[in-house]
Amino acid sequence: DCAPAAIRRGAEEATCTVTVRNDTFAKTEVTAVSTLNGRLRLTGVTGATRIGSQLATARAVLAPRQPDRPDVAPGTGPAPYLPLDSFGVRPTPIGDEEALNFTVPAFTYAGRTYTRIGVVSNGYTVAGGTSDPADISPVPQPLPDPAAPNNVIAPYWTDLDGTGAPGVYVGTLADGPSKWLVIEWRLRVRGTSDTKVFQQWIGLNGTEDVTYTYDPKRLPGTPPGGLGLTVGAENADGTAGGRIPGPPTGDLRVTSVPGAPGGSLTYTLKVRGVSPGVGTVTTGTSTPQVKGLTVETGKVTVR
Repeated sequence: DCAPAAIRRGAEEATCTVTVRNDTFAKTEVTAVSTLNGRLRLTGVTGATRIGSQLATARAVLAPRQPDRPDVAPGTGPAPYLPLDSFGVRPTPIGDEEALNFTVPAFTYAGRTYTRIGVVSNGYTVAGGTSDPADISPVPQPLPDPAAPNNVIAPYWTDLDGTGAPGVYVGTLADGPSKWLVIEWRLRVRGTSDTKVFQQWIGLNGTEDVTYTYDPKRLPGTPPGGLGLTVGAENADGTAGGRIPGPPTGDLRVTSVPGAPGGSLTYTLKVRGVSPGVGTVTTGTSTPQVKGLTVETGKVTVR
C-alpha cells in the first residue's frame, strides 16, 4: 500500500508499506523482495534491507495462527426438526463402529474450510473426513481432547449401532439462496432396540453455521446402561472446544471464537519519482507453506 497515490517528480516522496501475515496453523519462514520500476527510486527503508536504489528484502519466521475455539450452547437453527425422508432423501446403511466419508459442498467450521465430512455411527461427524480407525470411538470424550478423534462435531456421541436400524441420511436443503448440508442419524443404542433420532445442520454459505436439531416429541435423553454421552464440538487439533453438561433438552448451536492471528512482518519504503507515469512497487513473497510466489503490487503516479 502506497501513500500518497500521486507525487511530483523530484519534489515529493511516497511511503509504501509491505505487510506479510501468516494465516496458516504452522510456524513458517517468509522471504519478501520488493522491486521498484524505473519511474521510482528508493530513498529510505525501515524494517528491511536496502539493496541499491530499486530493491529491498526482508526475512522473518512468523508464528502460526491459533486455532478457533468452538463451543455449543442452546440456539435455534434454520428450521425445526424436518425428517429427511420427507424430502425424498434415502437412508445410507451404516453398521457398528463404522464411518462413512462424503464429498460435500464447501463449508466453514472453526476457521477452516472443508469439502469432506466423515459421518460416524456413534453420533458425531469429523470435519475433513475420517482416515484412521482411531477416528471411530464408542467412548465419548470430554471435549476438548487432543486424543483422536479430533475436529469432532457431536450432536449425540455415545455407543450407537446401525445394525437393524434405518441408518444415516445425508442431503442438502435450500431456502432460496441459502443451503444447508443436513445429516440425520436414526440408530440404536448398542445392544438395545432404543432408536435415537437427531440431526446436524451445516450452512453452505461461506460462514460458520452449525446447529444440532432434535425432534421435540422424541428427545434422545440419556443413553441407558451408563454408556456415557457427549454433546459438543472441538477444533482440528483438539486444543479447544466445549460441551453441554447433559443430554440435549432442545436445539443447539455451535459458535467458534476466532483464535489469535498469526505473526506478521512489516516494513516501509520511501520512494521518490524520477520520471512521469505510473510507478510500481512489486513485492514477491515466498514461504514453504505456499507453493510458488505470492505477488502484490503498489502503485504511485509520478507527475
